[in-house]
Amino acid sequence: MKCVLFALVAAVAAAPIKLCTINRNVLSEDNKVLYTGKRCVSDNPMFDYDPATKLLKSKDTNRCLKIKKQEMELVTAPCEATDSYQRWELGSNRVKSAAVDRCLKASTEPDTAVTLAKCDLSTSLKSNQFLADCDSVESTYLTITPTVGKLLLSEFDGSLYADKEVKNLNELFVWDHPNGMLKSASKNQCLDAYSVDKGKFKLHTYACDVNNSNQKWNYDQTTKTLKHATHAGQCLDVDPSYKDHHVQMWECTPNNLHQQFTIAPYKP
Repeated sequence: MKCVLFALVAAVAAAPIKLCTINRNVLSEDNKVLYTGKRCVSDNPMFDYDPATKLLKSKDTNRCLKIKKQEMELVTAPCEATDSYQRWELGSNRVKSAAVDRCLKASTEPDTAVTLAKCDLSTSLKSNQFLADCDSVESTYLTITPTVGKLLLSEFDGSLYADKEVKNLNELFVWDHPNGMLKSASKNQCLDAYSVDKGKFKLHTYACDVNNSNQKWNYDQTTKTLKHATHAGQCLDVDPSYKDHHVQMWECTPNNLHQQFTIAPYKP
């Protein structure tokens, strides 16, 4: 089957980019139909994005991506810069129509046709609207599950929480193993523990810096503890009784269930 990669030309450098789902399925085209799949390996850009007209044009067919107004159906059509239903906006991990409240919906299952849906502009992954530059999508995302409370760690507004799973980008993290750093997928910042008083520390996320000693962590797979590599004797700690669900730093204590976490690859 003919496999054509979906790519765009950037506004300034006119550089092509490929769009990926959260699990790196590439947005592709076959016989004028868009779908997601891993088997497309060509590096050749087959779509152009004009940031002035906001048209997405296939290099193969010279046709543009369009929404049929009446049916609200995704099609390709002869390119017309004056047709508002051929205009698309890229950003916030979405491909959004500039004319109506519709976004591309791309399944994380391979070889699935891309459709349209009302835009969900949150960080939700359940809507299957996540599409981003493949260069910015990590090969592996992780979830961090405390032993207590049936919760997941998540980032929100630069702080770390332990709450019930909601399946959004805030619940995903990336391990930078060589540098011992944990990065939030939603904020693109690293977990940072800083001193506020003698022997007391607070958590937040901060711009990742390999030279920032506050951002260094060790995970012990035997004890399941996330120990700070710089602040000796300090561990990540979760107390499910906290009504605001905040995660804290606390003195490491052996066999403390509040300081035990399972780190596992994210599976959509």
